[in-house]
Amino acid sequence: MNQTDVIMSTWQRVIMAANDYYEPAKFTTFIAYEWSAISVGQNLHMDIIFRGDKAPENTHSRS
Repeated sequence: MNQTDVIMSTWQRVIMAANDYYEPAKFTTFIAYEWSAISVGQNLHMDIIFRGDKAPENTHSRS
């Protein structure tokens, strides 16, 4: 299994866990990830949160 396969597998597990544990009016989950990059000496950090129970197959990557 290469690095891309591991990342894809992990991301699919994140999506599945968010959907499996969501309980309306009891426990709210989000499909989300943190993204950081260093651009011209400044750290850019964002939380990427998807609406609903679906998300892209891939997360954002600078590579």
